[in-house]
Amino acid sequence: MTAGRKPKPTELKVLQGNPGKRPVRKVRKAPTLQRTPSPPDWLTEIGRAEWKRVGKLLSKLQVLTDADLSALAAYCDAYSRWRSARQMIEEQGLTTETGAGNLKAHPATVVVHQAITEMRQFMNELGLTPSSRTRVNQTKRNEPSEFEKFLAKRQREASGTDG
Repeated sequence: MTAGRKPKPTELKVLQGNPGKRPVRKVRKAPTLQRTPSPPDWLTEIGRAEWKRVGKLLSKLQVLTDADLSALAAYCDAYSRWRSARQMIEEQGLTTETGAGNLKAHPATVVVHQAITEMRQFMNELGLTPSSRTRVNQTKRNEPSEFEKFLAKRQREASGTDG
């Protein structure tokens, strides 16, 4: 994992006038999926249910692409492990007894922690948290984004054609 800030979206750099004057990459937007494909067979029942729930949300927001399906599957896998480990803790308690009769944290607590960490990373990447949603590009199909409308207007103004 690299330290430092996440890169600023290209659209934001252009809107701000690119104060750093560094070259701005053109970003090609992948076409969004209108429907979420079927979940991978290897996901558990819990993972498949989460795939359907989250996939429906991402499709509705028009941000899910073919390129995102592996991240969605990994998120659903982590979600499934988290739920299974939580269930185990609910049934068996937070602690277990060692062979010497001492209490120690239930081993499933480690699984819970690791799964939550993975889920948080994928949630940020997929735009499933309030702060990450502000960075996710939401565009309507067959309709220019607000940024594209802004650029077209600026180009018309610069060329002297207003209309």
